[in-house]
Amino acid sequence: MDSQKIHITRFSGHVHEDPQKFLDELDSYLILHGIKVTSTDRKCAAFHLHLQGPALSWYQRLADTVKYNWNNLRAAFLAQYNNNRCFHIDVEKFHSLRLQPNQRIEDFYATVVDLGTRLEVADRDIMHRFIAGLPDQLAFFVRAGRPIDLAQAFESSLFGAASGYRKSDPPELLQPTAAPETCTTIPMAAAATQPSIDDLVRKIELLSTQVDDLRQLNSRNQDRHIPRGGFRM
Repeated sequence: MDSQKIHITRFSGHVHEDPQKFLDELDSYLILHGIKVTSTDRKCAAFHLHLQGPALSWYQRLADTVKYNWNNLRAAFLAQYNNNRCFHIDVEKFHSLRLQPNQRIEDFYATVVDLGTRLEVADRDIMHRFIAGLPDQLAFFVRAGRPIDLAQAFESSLFGAASGYRKSDPPELLQPTAAPETCTTIPMAAAATQPSIDDLVRKIELLSTQVDDLRQLNSRNQDRHIPRGGFRM
C-alpha cells in the first residue's frame, strides 16, 4: 500500500478527542513517511498540518519558541488538551453525583462541595447539585424547606433523613400513582399504608417549623456567649 495514501485524523481540540492518542498516531505517521525522530522542523510541520478548528487557532497563538521546538510544542499541547479534557470529565462527574444507598450524607456533602469548589462552581449551584443528588423524597423535603444556602440545605437533609425521608420512591406530590381503570375505589388496607397528600404536606410543614425553631434556639444560645462591645460583662 502506498504510504502517501495513509492519513491520520486531524485533531480539533474537542472534549471527546484524546490528545495522547493523536500524538501516538502522529509518531507512527512520521515513521511511515520516513521522517526521522531527530528532525524537529519536519515533525513540527507535520503536527501543524494535522490540526484544525480550535486546536489550529490555539497553535497559531503560540510563540515561535514553542511552535518550532518539538519538545516545547509537545509539552504545551499536552498541558492544554489533557487539562481541558480532565476538566470536562470532572464537570460531567459533578452533574452526575448522587447519594449512594450506604453512603453517609456527610460524606456525600463533602464530595459535592470539594468537586464544586475545584471547578469554581457558584455556591448556589453547588447547593442545587447537592439537593438534586439526594433520594427523591429527601430532596423534596429539603426543597420544601426553601433553604437559602448550602448550610441550611445540609442541615435540612440530615433532619429529613432522621425523620425517615431518605427514600428513593418519588413523593406522591411529584408522581401520583394512577388507579387501575377496573378499580373505582381504593382498598382500606392500601389507604391505611399510603399517606395522603395533605398528610405529607402537614408533616413537611411541621418538620420545617421544627428546623426553624432549632436554628433560632442555636442562634440565641450563641448570642448569649458573645460579649457586647467585645468585653465580658
